[in-house]
Amino acid sequence: MTTDPIHGPIGLVLSDSSHRDLEIKKLKEVAPELTRRSTRIFAQNMGIAMYPPDQAVVGSFYYPDGAAGFDLLALGTNNRIFRGPWGHAFYRRLNTMLSPGGRLVLPLTPRASERGYWTMEELRELFRNEGQVSESGAFITFPKCPDMAPSDSLLDWYFDNYAQLICGDMVNRLIGQAAHVQRFDDLFLELALDGAATLVDAPRRWVTQGEVLKDTRWFDSAEANEKNPSKTLGSELSASLKVASYLISGLSYKAAVMEYIIRTYCRAKGPLSYVDFGGAFGQLVIELLLDPRTRLQKGVCCDFNNLYIASAYRIYRGLRDKLYNRFFVSGSKMQDFRFDQSYSVISSFSTLLYVPRDQRIPTLERCWEHLAPGGVMVIFEAPKANPKNKDYGVQFTAAELDDVLGRFGEVHRVGATEICTISAEEAKENSVFRVVAKPPSDG
Repeated sequence: MTTDPIHGPIGLVLSDSSHRDLEIKKLKEVAPELTRRSTRIFAQNMGIAMYPPDQAVVGSFYYPDGAAGFDLLALGTNNRIFRGPWGHAFYRRLNTMLSPGGRLVLPLTPRASERGYWTMEELRELFRNEGQVSESGAFITFPKCPDMAPSDSLLDWYFDNYAQLICGDMVNRLIGQAAHVQRFDDLFLELALDGAATLVDAPRRWVTQGEVLKDTRWFDSAEANEKNPSKTLGSELSASLKVASYLISGLSYKAAVMEYIIRTYCRAKGPLSYVDFGGAFGQLVIELLLDPRTRLQKGVCCDFNNLYIASAYRIYRGLRDKLYNRFFVSGSKMQDFRFDQSYSVISSFSTLLYVPRDQRIPTLERCWEHLAPGGVMVIFEAPKANPKNKDYGVQFTAAELDDVLGRFGEVHRVGATEICTISAEEAKENSVFRVVAKPPSDG
């Protein structure tokens, strides 16, 4: 009789739960144990805020409470893990989820180097082990690395501070004045690219406990039971986690693509500067500022959503030693943003469509005017495809995007699933990163 070496839980990490059965089937050759009842499944998208009690429930990978001690952990092939600090932090998180004698099963991506993914050699260096390649060559299994070094990624900070970020967002959602009050904090003023003087001169008025409880009664248990049923808190927790998961997981490809674009197309001189429109809580700006390969010295997140700005402030407090006098926020809309200087990199992710039609060209012209010589303007929009999409009426077609950006110069396209430059014919109507580079100055 053989002894089963697996006594603890078994885990599977997916991109989203819809691929569960297919991924388990793919992993059967190297991890047949995934069919057991002891398997716990996590997803980067749409998982719930709890440790999954059984195989039928999918937990969020970004709500990691209790997700550790796995004897076997497998990563589904539908996850996109590109080279760079974020990918390093992601693999490090998987490694920390293992028990001391645990095994980690990772997919190997065909033509990984040319597509921007981690190669087998890079994974072996990261885990400091040769690993065991499956018979098909599709997977590699590593034992737990005893002391994997941290990365230069916001993702590492997130896994240490996710409760702070999510709970803080819940407070701001449930207390109407909370996000506004934070704008008067002295530390917040370090972040304010514009409007700081107004905030400094404004009279300080702090919300009292009585006002807070009058605004939302969920702090008091008796009041909560009477006024706010548990489903209210559950829905807000779900909303906060969903936003954090979407924004943090999106860094997997956005940061890798932007690093590629800066390295390939940006010819601006000196320390680089960056402004990102529709930047949410600044996760992309921060990720690129933390990555020494980008040479970014200054980054600005521009977003008019107070909840996002409040979360940006929360992250800044945690990473102030690395972001002081480098990371800034603006609550302006893209068309209203007042440039304080020329920038080496200007990007807009799913934001240009919300600029009124008659202001789109003037807005892009102002961006181009304030783009430093040799700098790059990057636009990412999902071309219109589904008439049922709520934004269908304001979305662009691929041809419209090419026409709008083509007035500034040659339009280059970089894919989101493979980090390399592609042609217009290859891009078709897919969502791609469109890049226009400004000619560098003479000399």
